[in-house]
Amino acid sequence: MKAIIFYIALLFLMTSDCVYGQEQGCIENDRFANACTNTVSVDGCPTWTNDCGDGWVRSHGTPNIGTYQYEIKGQIRTGYFVYMWSTSSSTGEGMFTPYLFKRGHSYDITLTIATTNAHGSVKVYAANGLVQGDLSGCGGMPPNVYKIPIGEYSGFTNGEIDIPFTFVNNTPVDLTQIWIYPEGSDGVQYEMYIKWVEVCPSCSGEIVYNNGVVPSGITRVGTITAGSTAGTGGSGTVTVDGTATTNLYAVDLIRFLPEFDAKVTSGTFSAKADQCYLLPSRKETRTTISRLVPPSNDLQKITTAVQENKINIYPSVTTESVYITGPPQDLENVEITVFDQLGRKMLQIPKTTYSNKAVINLGRLSNGVYILQLKQLAKTLTQKIIVQK
Repeated sequence: MKAIIFYIALLFLMTSDCVYGQEQGCIENDRFANACTNTVSVDGCPTWTNDCGDGWVRSHGTPNIGTYQYEIKGQIRTGYFVYMWSTSSSTGEGMFTPYLFKRGHSYDITLTIATTNAHGSVKVYAANGLVQGDLSGCGGMPPNVYKIPIGEYSGFTNGEIDIPFTFVNNTPVDLTQIWIYPEGSDGVQYEMYIKWVEVCPSCSGEIVYNNGVVPSGITRVGTITAGSTAGTGGSGTVTVDGTATTNLYAVDLIRFLPEFDAKVTSGTFSAKADQCYLLPSRKETRTTISRLVPPSNDLQKITTAVQENKINIYPSVTTESVYITGPPQDLENVEITVFDQLGRKMLQIPKTTYSNKAVINLGRLSNGVYILQLKQLAKTLTQKIIVQK
């Protein structure tokens, strides 16, 4: 019987030919570069057709694709982004795409997003079992599948930001999908826009084994610690499967405590500090020359006056008229524009001053979803309106 028992903390300085990231590269359908704006309508809410999601699949509700213009090295190009909304944990929209999160491996995830208010959060999961959601209504309930949190961003982004996460799959199984959706609260519509998603094998992250048997196969992260006194909640002696192959690779540190006992019979066990070569990010520098157009809201900064809800736009579903109310100073010299879901201007009212109420007639518009935009100097407020006759 072979026996390997470690009684002191060890720092392995050996390197091998294994290069992080070669087993699976970065996610390839991150920029929505092959998206399109063809839609199918569900209860007046458009969502992308099956060929337009660029590999992303709707999990629930009716997520949609929008466009914007940007410049790279003097060339004007069209970019795509995904728009989703939610009012509660049971009503909203979401999307997923295949990606293999191997058990015991670490990954770096970056999202470029914007949100419209503080009444919700952006959820990111690694999951198994998601399938394309049915087209039964504008907003749906997130499906009940096996999922592990990757990260969450709560509240208002106040413009476009990058959100990084490091995820280590500590579960006993591989996870095969990345799932993203907003979750609203307080009944307020929480909207999000995604321009970029990147997922790559990582050189960071930490795994602690402080109970039972270390999973067989390959563990590949930044730091590995084994022993019941590591972390919290550990007990007994941590062992390996004596009949299986167990390989531990770490970039920074492998630490075996006295309560770790690696005995193998017909199996093998190895531990190496493995050099890591990060795959370079493919995110180029873009100069945006136009705002994101509907179906998104404007990504400009929403001012304090808007955040304090001094202006009200109602109803959100109408057969003809929409009302805008607020203090006279907030309705002075305002410009009102209505866009359809493709960003086409359907109605524009030039700068006008109202006392405390404006009435907008949308009776000539067809049934569907529109974005009403209200501008006053540097302030911009947008509201999604559904025309349903």
